[in-house]
Amino acid sequence: MKSETNFYIHDSNARNDEKLLRLRMRHKAAGYGVYFMLLEILRDKKGFMCPKDYNVIAFELREDAALIKSVVEDFGLFVFTQDGKYFYSEPFLQRMEKIGHVSKARREAAKKRWGSRDKKTEEEYFNQLKISEVWIIDMTIKHKCTREEILRRIDEFAIECRTRCNTHSSRQDMQRHFHEWLTAIEKARKRQPKADEPVGAESLKVYDQWAEAMCMKYHLTHEQLCERADEFVLDMKCGDKTLDDINNLRQYFNGWLRSRLQVNDNATTEKIRQPIAAGRAERAAAVASQMAALGAQEKSTAGLPY
Repeated sequence: MKSETNFYIHDSNARNDEKLLRLRMRHKAAGYGVYFMLLEILRDKKGFMCPKDYNVIAFELREDAALIKSVVEDFGLFVFTQDGKYFYSEPFLQRMEKIGHVSKARREAAKKRWGSRDKKTEEEYFNQLKISEVWIIDMTIKHKCTREEILRRIDEFAIECRTRCNTHSSRQDMQRHFHEWLTAIEKARKRQPKADEPVGAESLKVYDQWAEAMCMKYHLTHEQLCERADEFVLDMKCGDKTLDDINNLRQYFNGWLRSRLQVNDNATTEKIRQPIAAGRAERAAAVASQMAALGAQEKSTAGLPY
């Protein structure tokens, strides 16, 4: 038998390891011996992983199956694959790395632990995203968009993952990655406005919650709000001003619209006041003329007998 198949590195102070101390406190030297016999078994197994069949192991070691199960599961000394059919030791793999036998074994262990990350598994995760209603609702709230937009973004995310050959260990891992991906896209969009719309004119015309609030505040229809937005953009271009951030753009437009409507209100009020003042002056002149006529009549009739 080749020497590489029947030896492994064993630290001389392994008995003082915290996990092994707890093992020895419960199972004494018997548990300690079972642990190292399990490492010997792992060393001879393909991929340094052992099937979780405690009865077979107990027969091979001539020990009780309950003791085998406790050593494997109760002290954090071993790790199970995702399907739960095999167990292995991370520290053991690290030790084997020192003698150059771990590269292939680690790949096999990772594959069994996380499951096969083939195209079929990834597609299942993508499909699960589209039917996870609670998560989709959470995404619509966090990213302020509709359910349809989230579903469309999932398709875009799937295409990018396939192009980059990205894989995920679980559906939760994919959900986390999607949230980070969409957040990065939104931040990039805020930093980089469209070339044909340097001041983001079209963003002011989208009928969303902000536009609805603006219409209610200033008593405008959405069509009137769009007309005001065009005037605002023209003013911005004439003043050679640009605002790349949509929040700043909307804030500036709100102040501009408030000032513009206030000027219009003042002009309208002045137009109303002018005819009213003119009418008052005409009425006052008419009254004065009538009073003057009555005074002259009284003087002319003052000397006549009754």
